[in-house]
Amino acid sequence: LKGFPKEYSSYSHDILTATYFIVCSLDMLKSLESAPFTKKQIIEWVYSHQLPPTSKYCGFLGGNLLPISDFNPACHLASSYCALCTLVICGDDLSRVDKRLAASLKDYQNPSTGCFQALPISWDSAEEDLRSLYCAFNIAALLNDWSGIDKPKALQYLKSCQSYEGGCGWIEFGEAHSGLTYCTIASLGLMEKLGEIGNKSVVEFALNRYDGGWNGRAGKLDDTCYSYWNGATLECLGISFEKMVGSEYTEQFLYSCQKETGGFAKYVYSKHSDILHTFYSLGTLSFLTTTNMNRINCFLGIPEHLLPKHCLKYSPAH
Repeated sequence: LKGFPKEYSSYSHDILTATYFIVCSLDMLKSLESAPFTKKQIIEWVYSHQLPPTSKYCGFLGGNLLPISDFNPACHLASSYCALCTLVICGDDLSRVDKRLAASLKDYQNPSTGCFQALPISWDSAEEDLRSLYCAFNIAALLNDWSGIDKPKALQYLKSCQSYEGGCGWIEFGEAHSGLTYCTIASLGLMEKLGEIGNKSVVEFALNRYDGGWNGRAGKLDDTCYSYWNGATLECLGISFEKMVGSEYTEQFLYSCQKETGGFAKYVYSKHSDILHTFYSLGTLSFLTTTNMNRINCFLGIPEHLLPKHCLKYSPAH
């Protein structure tokens, strides 16, 4: 909360995302209470990144390095999603979140395609993809307010992204990718439309990404974060990742990427660990009963035991 270590200084614009990775990881490890900051301190710090109610825009700032303007509103969907997750994990009821946030999601959705962009700026200067759609859906689900989302148009877009490989790509006819497949399936689950695409072929695509480790596309190197994207996709579809793949081989792969300095790295041969791959490795391990961790919810990305009451319908136990 006092600032990034120098090794992460180039990521200062994503400080809320990094905070979410760290706080959620600590909770999965049942160690959040031992953090050097109290939950109340973390909550207040997260709210300090919320745009004031007098601002034209609403949401949370990923960092405070760039001035806010019409061209750079700075309220990135990923930052707002990570802020909400962190607040929920720390026990906040989200009552202080700007009431305009859910309705403002319409400013991020392309009315023509149904997809979302990360920032509410003109469509000819922004990138839209499934990651932003997933963040928008999570914000709506956590706030229990879908008023800012054209769900039929979004569903049309999601269905168009499934490729002949079974997984889903960036756009229609795009190459299937495990991360985007997860975003598609989790988003369909959040709006309770899981049966709208060919789930059997999705399962086949996810399982075909396993070759001793996990990769995101055919012919790519095994990468720890893809253990989560593929594993969580299976979990979203009601398939036990542990029973389908087995805990022994998954643990063997992930622990081979753990470094002496702590945390998990991207590849087996990587020299250093990082917080992103540590978070997703822990998320995968939380699916395994052998680890005795707090299990992460495969749809929302927060621990199951901390789900708000209105989100319990997204728990596999319900």
